[in-house]
Amino acid sequence: MEEGTRKLSEETAPATTTLESSEPDAAPNQQQDLDKSPVDTANVAAPPNRLRDTKVLVHFKAVGNAPIMKQSKFKISGVEKFITVHTFLRKALKTKPADSLFFYCNSSFAPSPDEFVGDLFKCFNVNNELVINYCTTEAWG
Repeated sequence: MEEGTRKLSEETAPATTTLESSEPDAAPNQQQDLDKSPVDTANVAAPPNRLRDTKVLVHFKAVGNAPIMKQSKFKISGVEKFITVHTFLRKALKTKPADSLFFYCNSSFAPSPDEFVGDLFKCFNVNNELVINYCTTEAWG
């Protein structure tokens, strides 16, 4: 068997398991600790805040009659909320506040303004970049 792999029967049991005793002289509902081995924490995922600490490559793609940007790829901190991306693109395109501008992640859904850019990247990245489509009229959903 290769190092680092274990059979299903070798999996560790929970830290404490309780059983009722089947001996006649034992008190009812007597509990016994079966395994007091330390819990394996090597494969525990990193907290979500650590995943947001990286820079995210965001690729803006124009849809329909939206103005095309000269530079379409930018690095944005993962701790920023999506409203920051919205504000940045409005300034870059020099649109008026009254002009409509719609944003879509991977040509499929409109991200919520309070979503973290790092979380969107973690779930929906394509070729290590977060693709954000933008348009002046509603395109999808």
